[in-house]
Amino acid sequence: MFVKGSNGRVQQRAWAVRAASYQFIKCLGCEAPSLLVDEYWTETANKGEEAQVAEARKIQREIDEFGFAKSAELAERTIYPKHSRAAFAEWTHDLSEPLMLHFWETYQAIEQNMTWLAMIGLRAIVDEFCNSHIGDIGGMQKKLKALAEQNFINKSQFEALDAVAGAGNASAHRGFRPQLVDVKECMKVVEHLVSQDFFSDSLSQIRETTPRRGSS
Repeated sequence: MFVKGSNGRVQQRAWAVRAASYQFIKCLGCEAPSLLVDEYWTETANKGEEAQVAEARKIQREIDEFGFAKSAELAERTIYPKHSRAAFAEWTHDLSEPLMLHFWETYQAIEQNMTWLAMIGLRAIVDEFCNSHIGDIGGMQKKLKALAEQNFINKSQFEALDAVAGAGNASAHRGFRPQLVDVKECMKVVEHLVSQDFFSDSLSQIRETTPRRGSS
């Protein structure tokens, strides 16, 4: 561990000892197995090897009995593979693989409050969407203008995507960390655009099969 001073440099370093436990668990619903890793802060880091061993054994006894250490402070909990609670929109499953993976990884970044990564991911989704329609013809501005000129997007969509791409550029190149609420709003914009495009054929079919007014 370390503490930074007002000048941004490391001012003080300190050692800490953790006790880690590894347990196999399974989901009560689907019974999928996972590895649960709990790491606990120890209180005997500076009290010699015997004290550390005694504390580690105490932690182990509590884990064996209760499934967790009651007397130690939990420092970190990790589950492998990581199970995301993020709701992946079902229609994203049928997108091209690059676009699908961009969406899924960005959903997970949002869930973990990694706004810097999420914003970069949103920009990547916009870029991939552009490439799928007009190819990789240059910078983002050029691509968005080409989308608008070819009527893939309207003026309001252009402005919205330009804002998302601008924020993504700022994150990628200038370390911009947007607020989570703003990232979620950007995701709504991108989801709306891509889902409209994805369902365009289905909507066209619905229009064609819908009886016209006055038809018998």
